[in-house]
Amino acid sequence: MMKQMILFDENSENQFKKICVELEKKDLRPHYKPKHKLSTEKSKLVIQKMINEVDITYKPTNEVYKMYKDVCEKMKIGFMTQIGFSKYITNHYDFMIVDKKSKGIKFRIFVKSSK
Repeated sequence: MMKQMILFDENSENQFKKICVELEKKDLRPHYKPKHKLSTEKSKLVIQKMINEVDITYKPTNEVYKMYKDVCEKMKIGFMTQIGFSKYITNHYDFMIVDKKSKGIKFRIFVKSSK
């Protein structure tokens, strides 16, 4: 059985590429091996920029995490684990994670919480 993937639309991908370029322009890349705390702060900036500019609502958590991780790797900064990433978003932003099932395949998505 092949796993169905829900991918970002082209507009979201383009927005995310712009985020990468903007962060590169601001030179948030460290010029030395990153210390954990510094790396975490820069990683949080990537998340903040992503939340503000890319609509992650109803997107699978693993796809959002992959985008985040790709940016961090490109910028050579440390990144959170997938569980830590999801917890950070739900604790600091107005999102919750909901289990969904489509064609017998279970996945998790980010949904705006109704606080």
